[in-house]
Amino acid sequence: MGYDSTSYLPKRVTRERVEELGELLGYKRHTFREGKGKQSVVFHYFEEQNYLSACGVRLVVRKGSRGIEVDTRTNIWCSEDDMRMQNLTVKRLRDYLGGRFITDFGRNRYFRFEGDRLEPPEAGCALAFSRFGHNMVKMEIYIENRRFEGKHWETTGQFNFADDINPRIFSNNMLVPFMVAALEEYFQATFVALLKYSPKKLTILKNSRVRPEDLMAIAKGTTSVERAISDQFSFQHLEQIASHFKSIDARLDVAGVLRKPYRRRRRSLYESFAALIKHRHDIIHRSETLTNFTDDLAITALEDLEAGITRVYTMIVRTFGWHFIKEWGSGVERMRKKIVASMLKKKSQPRNAGQ
Repeated sequence: MGYDSTSYLPKRVTRERVEELGELLGYKRHTFREGKGKQSVVFHYFEEQNYLSACGVRLVVRKGSRGIEVDTRTNIWCSEDDMRMQNLTVKRLRDYLGGRFITDFGRNRYFRFEGDRLEPPEAGCALAFSRFGHNMVKMEIYIENRRFEGKHWETTGQFNFADDINPRIFSNNMLVPFMVAALEEYFQATFVALLKYSPKKLTILKNSRVRPEDLMAIAKGTTSVERAISDQFSFQHLEQIASHFKSIDARLDVAGVLRKPYRRRRRSLYESFAALIKHRHDIIHRSETLTNFTDDLAITALEDLEAGITRVYTMIVRTFGWHFIKEWGSGVERMRKKIVASMLKKKSQPRNAGQ
């Protein structure tokens, strides 16, 4: 779901003029093309300054039956600035190149923003959570679509040496570094969004030592002061992560919210995160994998990761009275059901079925 427009330009208008206008408006050209014969050129606009964009604006230039046609699209969760840019794009196309346009609101009618207006730090935290969700979906799609030749790899837990070379077990282990990377990126991106607008920013800046190469990057505009500061901090150790957030606001108790009971289990989400991070370190620094890291355990790790980060994000938005925004859906529960169904099917099969 989203907001769409199509501009129909006069025959005299060339593709080059449209592309030039798009670049002048701040759109970035993609390297790939779309449509039959790859005739459509794709552009994207995304404003990172002050977290103005939530999803950006997609622009496609293509050849229609009567001339060049230009499509724009924003997602249903777009920000006010995304829609402002979409309206501006449609307007500039008509003002400078002529023609007409149609939007979801009618012929030659501009879009009306009907979403929530977010404060910059609120938008930054929502964007960090959205990117985390994208990483979750990426891992879920990978698990659901990977294939291994030979049904014998589905059997695990009988011989340790066999599990050690089992590509399914190995594949599950290789997911762990990405899980921790998604965790780390979420915490760092959220910390940066909060620090950027925090009244304690000056105090934290005084206590930090920005590296010369980071100062050069700041001068060139390729990074921000807040990101350079955060690069000095560790976001792979839970105690340190909790300390970083409390330095911004004492009410942000990351460790406390992760230690709360979860599904009546003895093991808290804090302990699950700590075990996941240790698992990652064992893989990266000692090339050690867990031979018992089955599909079931990998999906449990994904469930815990999603539950823990969602708890942290919920705690942050409640602390500041912000909107809870989640535009992504999880497929972890669906994968869990498939695994359970597969296990039940195996148990129901007679042992001599293959003989």
